[in-house]
Amino acid sequence: GYQGCGQEVDNYAHFKSKLDNGAAEARPLLCPLGKYGYDCRCRGWYDTAKRKWDNSRIPLYVSAPYLFAATSAFLGQTTTLPLVDPKTNNHIGQTAVDISPSLMFNALTSNTVLFDDGFAFVINEDGGTVTGPGSETVTNDAKPPIDELIFLGRDCTDKNVYID
Repeated sequence: GYQGCGQEVDNYAHFKSKLDNGAAEARPLLCPLGKYGYDCRCRGWYDTAKRKWDNSRIPLYVSAPYLFAATSAFLGQTTTLPLVDPKTNNHIGQTAVDISPSLMFNALTSNTVLFDDGFAFVINEDGGTVTGPGSETVTNDAKPPIDELIFLGRDCTDKNVYID
């Protein structure tokens, strides 16, 4: 059952806008370099999702894996949808759900019946694989694009083996 609130977000007050977390780049006036305090509007997932909505009216955004601000040790992804004022159609915010790609992949592989040569994988919006067969960990490191894995007959479990 529910165990109550933990201390996971205690570090938000110590979040600092730096070059490596992209906060100052996303919103230089709102989160200038060196500013303390977490503001989701200065995170890449928020900024990218808002721009996609503003420019193309694309509602769903799934980020590439990144280190979460609360822990800086947990690699995850954020999925977002815009909050839009129904009268003015103006963007007023984002809803967000954080997910663990490795947990999602494990759920896919343990609960999905695949054909003999089938395999589960998770991709990012650019078509790069996030995790798949043979992946020990989920990282933001480049992996083979999904079209290379599927269309060229590559065996995902061995980096050097191709299927005839």
